[in-house]
Amino acid sequence: MSFDEMPLDGIPLEQIPLYEDTPLLRADFAAMGLEMRRDVAYGAHPRQRLDIFRPAGGDNLPLLVWIHGGGWTSEELTKAYLPEAQLAAMSQRGLAVASIEYRLAQHAPFPGPVADCQSAVRFLRAHAAEFGIDPWRIGLCGESAGGHLVALMGVAPDRPAWLDASICPEVSSRVQAVCAWYAPADMLASAQASLDTGRGAFAQLFGAPLSAHLDAVWEASPLRYAQEPGKPPFLLMHGDWDRIVPHWQSRKFCAALQAGGNDAQLCTLHRQGHGFLKDPHAYDVIYDFFARHLKG
Repeated sequence: MSFDEMPLDGIPLEQIPLYEDTPLLRADFAAMGLEMRRDVAYGAHPRQRLDIFRPAGGDNLPLLVWIHGGGWTSEELTKAYLPEAQLAAMSQRGLAVASIEYRLAQHAPFPGPVADCQSAVRFLRAHAAEFGIDPWRIGLCGESAGGHLVALMGVAPDRPAWLDASICPEVSSRVQAVCAWYAPADMLASAQASLDTGRGAFAQLFGAPLSAHLDAVWEASPLRYAQEPGKPPFLLMHGDWDRIVPHWQSRKFCAALQAGGNDAQLCTLHRQGHGFLKDPHAYDVIYDFFARHLKG
């Protein structure tokens, strides 16, 4: 029996939902004292857009960049697919927050999505004075496929093969802290699982048949780069009831980061499945992580 087939806490796997049904709360930015700029273009493609908010009048603020999930393919899970109320509450405590869109796999297969995310970071850094942010205090946060993208950006910044030379090519995409939620870190294992269950996101991301693209799948694996030293601090959030991206992925990734002498910690969320975090305290852990590494 594989890990993915094992009952969790004595409950048969098939009785545990595939996805958490956690309601997403919207924020009233003006009432919270936050300034919002919407649909800022960082590139020419219609999906190369971002929203950014910050405390009114704030300047030289640390920046948190949020990257949405949705299997690299789900267009309906982009603009509104973020823990908006929780991110706004973090912003009230002294962070600017940018929520970015990027080309999905159907628009630009790998490395398109990660290239866009790195381009957005370079754009924000290049225009730091305009947005009132500190260009050298930037953190990343993302969930599921977005967690994969932030993890990959953290461990493999400024790769020439992923560079879009049309968007601030002279600026670095390196960041100072990364928080990845239930992210696939071993993409080879995840791709194989996707074949077993009939999911098509990996085929879209890399091209079918996947067997002809194994080098690209491994290139897209955060695990590939994790044991190299010099990575930014990492916080990994993962539920032990996750049936989509099993918990062992973050355990394995965290251990590899630590083996390279990097600062990495795993926060395991008990009885949390795949989806937005149910425990409100989890957001305090995330804020404290970014406050320590971006504000301290």
